[in-house]
Amino acid sequence: MNSLSDKQASSIHRFELAGLGKAPFQFTGKVTETVFVACPGATPKSGSSCDYCGTGIRYEFWLRSADQKEFKVGCDCIHKAGDRGLIKQIAAAERKLRDAKNQAAKARREAKKESRIASAKSNLPSVRGALASRPHPSSYFANQGRSLLDYVLWCFDNRAGEKAAVYIERAMAGETLS
Repeated sequence: MNSLSDKQASSIHRFELAGLGKAPFQFTGKVTETVFVACPGATPKSGSSCDYCGTGIRYEFWLRSADQKEFKVGCDCIHKAGDRGLIKQIAAAERKLRDAKNQAAKARREAKKESRIASAKSNLPSVRGALASRPHPSSYFANQGRSLLDYVLWCFDNRAGEKAAVYIERAMAGETLS
């Protein structure tokens, strides 16, 4: 008769049942990122595992039990455990991680865009003739004798460098410009 009844087991915190310490549990405020990279240039993989379920995790949310045991779990296990207090405690940390990832992605996109525009500007002299020999993409301006080169230069002057880069890249590749 050492086994717990269903009612007793359901009142005990899942992390406590797993032997991670005594409830209540507190988020320490510490989130660490651990990745594994098999070789240079490889995609980073989860470099740690959840102490509760053993699943590979990249972001470790550190918790402390009432008996001062510290352990790491993934945010999914915190949500699955259903501990509203812990869920509330990690909400800000999850937002901070999400915002940081979004900011980093935005910075990468912006850097890629700027690199593409810089490359297009440096390649412009080599395709100037091909662009000048093509009509402006707008029939209104084409009828006024404007060329695709005029449009590309306008794009660079008016914060539309990516559009200009498309035409320069196509001209560099020898594609038909229209």
